[in-house]
Amino acid sequence: MKNQNTQSGITLIALVVTIVVLLILAGITVGFVLSDGGIFASAQEAKINQRAGEISDLAGQIYPAMIAKYYSSSQTGSITFSKAELTPFFPGMTVASKASVVGNEDKANNKGLSIPTAEFTVTDTDGTIFKITISNSVVTKVEKTDAVVPAESGE
Repeated sequence: MKNQNTQSGITLIALVVTIVVLLILAGITVGFVLSDGGIFASAQEAKINQRAGEISDLAGQIYPAMIAKYYSSSQTGSITFSKAELTPFFPGMTVASKASVVGNEDKANNKGLSIPTAEFTVTDTDGTIFKITISNSVVTKVEKTDAVVPAESGE
């Protein structure tokens, strides 16, 4: 009688090659997910950009109130928009600084056209601080900042 050896299965070499290929794919995937430009970093950046857009829309509603206060003021040069005046425009957020509204017009003599500009910061619900710049009747910049906003007095 002949000894028939009919084993089925994979060889050790095929198993090692499969494991090596899987390790290479896992290394590439981990690099894409966890690197500085990876999926998580891109998702965080997209979240901040989306929130900055929402804040820009909210800040755009402030400009008419700033113009009204600026032109109703007898003072020339600049006025202050307090935290209390800014807060209703940003529900659920903390207004971190007052806004100084600066114009370039001699209102007393009705000379020149003034386009007031303002800059202030708000802290989002997750603690992210955004610096907002309004100029020429539009929100020109909303950027995330890591700077800690100093406490202000005289609100």
